[in-house]
Amino acid sequence: MCGGSAAASPLADERRPPLARTRAGLPSRGLARTRANLPSRGRATASPGADARRPALCARTRAFPVWTSEGLPSRGRAAACPVWSSGGLPCVVCTDNNFISIFAEVEENKWRHVKAPPSKRPARASDGWASLPTDIVDLVLRRVLAGGDDIVDYIAFRGVCFNWRACTPSPRDPTLRDPRLRPRGWVALCDGDAVRPDDACEIPFFNTRTARRIRVHLPELRRHRIVGFSDGLVILLHLSTTAVRVLHPFTRVVVDLPPLASVFRDIGRWKEHRLNISSRGRVFAAEPDDTDWKLINRNRDVWSMLSFQGNVYATLSPSKEIVQLYPPPLGGGDSQLVVIAQIPNMFGDHIHFCQPFLVESGGRMLVADRYPPAAAELGGVGYGLYEVHLRSGELIPVKDLPSLMGNSIYFSVKNGSPVVLHSLTTGLSEDLAKHCQIHNMVDRIRPSVRPFTIADHLLTYCHHSEWAQGLMFHEYHHIPESFKELRESIRANISKLRMPPRAKRQLVLLAWGGGCGWAAGNQCRSSESRRHVKAPPSKRPARASDGWASLPTDIVDLVLCRVLAGGDDIVDYIAFRGVCFNWRACTPSPRDPTLRDPRLRPRGWVALCDGDAVRPDDACEIPFFNTRTARRIRVHLPELRRHRIVGFSDGLVILLHLSTTAVRVLHPFTCVVVDLPPLASVFRDIGRWKEHRLNISAVVCGAKSANSIAVVVRFPWKVFGAEPDDTDWKLINRNRDVWSMLSFQGNVYATLSPSKEIVQLYPPPLGGGDSQLVVIAQIPNMFGDHIHFCQPFLVESGGRMLVADRYPPAAAELGGVGYGLYEVHLRSGELIPVKCLGDRALFLNCDRCLSVSARDLPSLMGNSIYFSVKNGSPVVLHSLTTGLSEDLAKHCQIHNMVDRIRPSVRPFTIADHLLTYCHHSEWAQGLMFHEYHHIPESFKELRESIRANISKLRMPPRAKRQ
Repeated sequence: MCGGSAAASPLADERRPPLARTRAGLPSRGLARTRANLPSRGRATASPGADARRPALCARTRAFPVWTSEGLPSRGRAAACPVWSSGGLPCVVCTDNNFISIFAEVEENKWRHVKAPPSKRPARASDGWASLPTDIVDLVLRRVLAGGDDIVDYIAFRGVCFNWRACTPSPRDPTLRDPRLRPRGWVALCDGDAVRPDDACEIPFFNTRTARRIRVHLPELRRHRIVGFSDGLVILLHLSTTAVRVLHPFTRVVVDLPPLASVFRDIGRWKEHRLNISSRGRVFAAEPDDTDWKLINRNRDVWSMLSFQGNVYATLSPSKEIVQLYPPPLGGGDSQLVVIAQIPNMFGDHIHFCQPFLVESGGRMLVADRYPPAAAELGGVGYGLYEVHLRSGELIPVKDLPSLMGNSIYFSVKNGSPVVLHSLTTGLSEDLAKHCQIHNMVDRIRPSVRPFTIADHLLTYCHHSEWAQGLMFHEYHHIPESFKELRESIRANISKLRMPPRAKRQLVLLAWGGGCGWAAGNQCRSSESRRHVKAPPSKRPARASDGWASLPTDIVDLVLCRVLAGGDDIVDYIAFRGVCFNWRACTPSPRDPTLRDPRLRPRGWVALCDGDAVRPDDACEIPFFNTRTARRIRVHLPELRRHRIVGFSDGLVILLHLSTTAVRVLHPFTCVVVDLPPLASVFRDIGRWKEHRLNISAVVCGAKSANSIAVVVRFPWKVFGAEPDDTDWKLINRNRDVWSMLSFQGNVYATLSPSKEIVQLYPPPLGGGDSQLVVIAQIPNMFGDHIHFCQPFLVESGGRMLVADRYPPAAAELGGVGYGLYEVHLRSGELIPVKCLGDRALFLNCDRCLSVSARDLPSLMGNSIYFSVKNGSPVVLHSLTTGLSEDLAKHCQIHNMVDRIRPSVRPFTIADHLLTYCHHSEWAQGLMFHEYHHIPESFKELRESIRANISKLRMPPRAKRQ
């Protein structure tokens, strides 16, 4: 026989005949021999023969990889691939109450040069390997992608340094369409401990080319069942909604498809049939934009399916035709399937017993026609092997397969041996599971024989029903009646699949505040007029069941309008969608990938400070407070790691990466992230002092395009802006003192000091330039020579833009600090004096300004302004009614500007928290502003800690021409 031999493991003599000991492992590459010592849950062992080239797996708690946001493992092995779904999207499902046999192969990969995806940014150079020019990095990238079966190597390649990552595209393909970015060379192993991988939320993966192993933790598996693999992608079925998802196990990208509920109702009411997907019978297909699954084959026995070159092909039994299932021909229909080739009938009456399998091997599509013993020329089960030429429809006989054991086929026989090795060289077949059966079809006769061989694992991977139950196929291809606990466990797992109910037309009474309305079908009448906000369009109709879930779609839309009408609590909207599947199905997702929709931003939430001198970005959590409902939520955000929080805008968090200086905008409740260019060039422009680099104020606004956002950052005397598609930041203001910035109605406005002009910063006028800033209004100069001491603040209050002009004590009519308050009319440029704020209270600072209602927060005083005085009181309350000011921090100062005089006075007041939120520098350090607005020299440890935090900001090196 062709192919090299491999040494047997020490335990092989007890369970394999001589042929199996020499030919059951990998080809002679020195990676892993006959036995792949798969670690059982709780321990890990090393593969024999692997000690020479890599260390043994350590204990499970240390061997499992830790995945970064990009999917890069910190150590360990790697992952998975299989068979029955389409190579790209859409995927194809085949259902029936039978099983399917498919082939797993281990084959060496030939290098092919594949053109790398275009890079978005030029490489930045530094010392060492990071200084490789972009064209050399692209050449290495082509070699990495040319293997075609290890996305993990590509992720590791990008993880070497920032420069390599900057000039290569992300592996997180949101469409999962690019076959080069799929884990095609990885298969999913089985632990053999009867624990379902989807219940454990982890899958051990094995690379069939390098013998590398990785156990991947996948929280996405929770409440799902794994129903198939295709090109390494995991295909999931939700237990409650029957929705289908396609998951990339290493990048965690997910593509959603319609629910299979209608398909399940079509095939019958037995749950066993519903989970028996990927076998023969009816075939359905869908794409992400579809609302339901389309029937593409009925009443024709599909024996084997294969995704090949973007299409899905299948063999029909007993007609032995090879057909193209998807995409179907125009017009569809079962009778119109495209026949690619006809498998020759060499055995007369035995055609009904032949089993044709499709498999991809070395970039070719092969069909293996298994015929029964009576038709085999040399005795036993035989195979006819052909290569399929898709264009000509020819079948070319194949005599030699340089693979696995060498020119051989591994398969199972129903009601016979679970592991059979068939040699194409001699035509003989051998039972490899003869000495490792754990039962005699009635009772257990021996414990599990471990370690399992590579052949055992790959054949289990090809039998999805056993793999999904966490059982090795060669041990549990038949489960005797005496294994009662195991059979009960399998039945319990099947019963977890729920069917969403059919929609019902009901008459519902919907009540609110002071009125009610009757709704039947698509009609609704209200007894009071309310302001209606148009809800985002729903993608699917609501499905109804008993109780509140039976509300018709139009009523759900009406409730949705009321929830979104508040405009400041996305958490309520998320909770609304979480009530039931029906409400979730007829409402759009709150995860707006562009963060453009202001209704889906947490505008009513502010970030509190714990006052313990721990930075929120180091703790990776932020306590949030709703200024309308006084609700508090502490949110854990792993995305804060290795970042600094440089601003808030409409509740969105603006982050700066410590190493790359890249800017990100994060939604704290949906975890949606929008990336912007690095600020490295800006930092080089403003100077070398790190204190200046972190002295940033940032706001989010609408971009020039209608489907994106922009970020404007302010440094001392300079303002820059950028959008996600930009490669660098644009200077939009130089040498003009921007005192206060505000994002209002999608634009950014600012006040200039001492000119006291209100200008539009972003979007800038066509042609740009500092001298061309659009002046909206001129704040009146009422105090003569004191204009240089006035401080104009912009704040949004009740949907209006206000400017609060603070003038010094010498200019105040009633004594102390005073304010001139105006409403800004953007169209006319008028400033309308405001004498009363009603129940509103303003918190002012040049970093951020805030307006809250004293009706919602009774501890605050309405018609008032809270602010701080530099080198004076940190919390001052100014009443617009009396014009008097009051020092609120008089009795809670912890130092006298030199030494500590008292411990922290707790609990902090709402005014303390909101004013700290408006002073970003203290908030970001985890310090309350009224306590640490000035840090005395005697607080040495605290000052050293602040310097150490500032020093963590790194500057990426400049690019060098080499």
